[in-house]
Amino acid sequence: KLVAAFGPLWIAELVFLLASVLVLGRWVWRYLTERFMSQLFMIFTSAILAIFLLTTVSFTFLLVNNVQNSSLNNLKTAASVLNYAISGKKAQTLADTEAIAENPDVVSAVMANDHNSLNSLTSTYLHDKQQSTLTITSNVGQVLLRAQDPSRWGDSISSDTTIRRALIGQSISGVSTQNGVLAPQIYINAAVPIVNTANNQIVGAAESSLVL
Repeated sequence: KLVAAFGPLWIAELVFLLASVLVLGRWVWRYLTERFMSQLFMIFTSAILAIFLLTTVSFTFLLVNNVQNSSLNNLKTAASVLNYAISGKKAQTLADTEAIAENPDVVSAVMANDHNSLNSLTSTYLHDKQQSTLTITSNVGQVLLRAQDPSRWGDSISSDTTIRRALIGQSISGVSTQNGVLAPQIYINAAVPIVNTANNQIVGAAESSLVL
């Protein structure tokens, strides 16, 4: 136990070793600092090391800062281009929806709740306008047509915020998300009221969307 690790002699050995290193280090330092050539060597070596470190750190900082600024500028440009593209798609979707809502035949079919006529009138809309969905409702939010799925109609979507705003006379467009199979899907939506021009009464709403 006397000579075991972490025992008294083991601790004393390390203490003497540390003292020896300190004494030897002090002697070497005094030996070097009291000789002119050694002093020059230490000065030049220290200066070269300091200059090298300063140069390396400075150039590294400038390089990283340049890469950061370039990345931020590229990101800003990409965001501006994306915003411009989305704004264009929103305007296009709104214009296409307004064209459907202002069609006199569509207005008449909506007033008559004529699903077959609406299906015939909008059969090529999605293909021609490169849209993903088209929904036409009555003035109480009852679905009269889903162009993407003509067999599914008659239900009510009066709780849909976009449809409700269209039914009170607002033409709107915006971006929304819906849950998809693997990831959320981003839609550009546009909704406009369908107005009977004879008495200026809202008889329904039309909503189009485009999957980005």
